[in-house]
Amino acid sequence: MKIRKFLGFLSIVFLTILVFSTANAAFGIRKLSLQPAAFEFSAAPGAEINNSFKIENEGDENLSHVFVYSTNVKVDKNGKERYTLPLPEENTLNSPASWVYIKVPDPTKIIGNFPFLDLKKGEAKEVRFSIKIPDKAPPGDYTTIVFFEARSAQATGNIGTSIGARVGCRIKIRVQGEIIEDLVFDRLMVRKFVIGDIVPFEINLLNKGNIDAPGSVLIRIKNLSGSVIQEKYLSRRSYLYAHNNLQFSGAIKAKNLGFGVKNFESIFKYKDWQGNTKELRKEASFFVVPIQVFYILLFLIAALILLVSFWLDARLKKKGEAFKNI
Repeated sequence: MKIRKFLGFLSIVFLTILVFSTANAAFGIRKLSLQPAAFEFSAAPGAEINNSFKIENEGDENLSHVFVYSTNVKVDKNGKERYTLPLPEENTLNSPASWVYIKVPDPTKIIGNFPFLDLKKGEAKEVRFSIKIPDKAPPGDYTTIVFFEARSAQATGNIGTSIGARVGCRIKIRVQGEIIEDLVFDRLMVRKFVIGDIVPFEINLLNKGNIDAPGSVLIRIKNLSGSVIQEKYLSRRSYLYAHNNLQFSGAIKAKNLGFGVKNFESIFKYKDWQGNTKELRKEASFFVVPIQVFYILLFLIAALILLVSFWLDARLKKKGEAFKNI
């Protein structure tokens, strides 16, 4: 009986391995590598920049449609970057993705305005591109991400949504002219009265200048003495883009908060346009009550209300009896 169970177990293990191995063989692995991962250019308005990428198929299947497209970069309220395709009605000066022109090896390979190339297993190709800066582009930093995305020909209408294999290159373009650096800690909101160990917050950093500021965002909860109770990185690598803001909202859970007034501190540590490390700091205070103390207070208040109600009821009864005796 034990031998049968053991053989049955071995059969299940063998079948599981067989299923996964055939699944990998059937679907294959799609993997693209791109060099370089980032470019930085500096040029005057009206200039044209030319360079190239090297894209390689490191997967185990041939790729017939690797689409190439440039995107504008936006940051959502949680500090995450979102990539959007340039729209026809969008102002070109506000859409650096519109400045990029891709030159795939075979210029006839275009579907839905998206150029593409084919890559066999282990094959690498050079893809040239040019950047044409508008004549009236204001000075400052502009960022676009160029993506290489492996897709089937039928899926071209959903570029950038469901991804089989995708790699991107960040291109930073500095349009020459007057440099304006103006970063401010616009808002730090913390709930003034906190019950328990969860502290909600909202942060907004604002870049009024024309230069990007890459940096990290750290939050801390401290005692009035300055000792740190809890700290957390919201992001170790964020970009506070020119003429843009960087938002974070959420809550931090802190152990041993204790009772009384605490300080919430947020720090944005960044590199300025000359490469120097700088910091923006902002603090807000709040009052915390441990959840156990809160429940005890609720119990005491409820008990006090009951005692007062009993006392009032007894007084009313005595007055009622006094009226009856008149």
